[in-house]
Amino acid sequence: VWRERDRNVAQIYDSLPVPDWLSFLSKLGALALVIALLLAVVMLCGMFMQAVLGYTNFEIGQYLKELFALRFIELIWYCVLALFVQVLVNNKYIGHFVMVAFYIIIVSAYGFGFEHSLYLFAEGPGYTYSDMNGYGHYVSSIVWIRIYWTAFCALLALIANLFWVRGQEANVKIRLRHFMQRFTPGKRLAAAVFLATFIASGGYIYYNTNVLNRLQTGKDLTAD
Repeated sequence: VWRERDRNVAQIYDSLPVPDWLSFLSKLGALALVIALLLAVVMLCGMFMQAVLGYTNFEIGQYLKELFALRFIELIWYCVLALFVQVLVNNKYIGHFVMVAFYIIIVSAYGFGFEHSLYLFAEGPGYTYSDMNGYGHYVSSIVWIRIYWTAFCALLALIANLFWVRGQEANVKIRLRHFMQRFTPGKRLAAAVFLATFIASGGYIYYNTNVLNRLQTGKDLTAD
């Protein structure tokens, strides 16, 4: 977000005929590539340790499913949130502080009894994997929670794109005017779809966790 401004080339970059959404997606894509490379290192390190311990059935497919199909998307959610915060706050260091504080709050929430996946960002119900039945009955909850948070993050990405800072004029009044100019019918439709998906999937998750079943917290499981 801040690379061009930190290197004093923002005015040149912003004068180029590049759409705002392309700038946003290019930065998000760069973050995603870094995450993918780090996850690849994790996979190789895991396989190396298995080999050192004499285990050769590496199950690369399982590595790919767990790291790149499940964990990868959770980390992308945090990337979208970080970009959203940086764009809205429009101050690099305050943006860093907000993200660190937010992460501490999420991690600490469990200790205060807040454990529902509907309000803990990028969190979902736990699951286990076994050689006998794979992810078993956890597949449904894994899929629905990813639909829920993906729709939410897509909405955040759209809002960040609408507030994207371009040029020197970055006060609130001008940014709001740019927001309205950029909020075209196509983007309104996209926002409506993302919001409807978020609400619908959230309602389905709530119905299954709080109506059809009793939500068990960590304290409940400990008491049992």
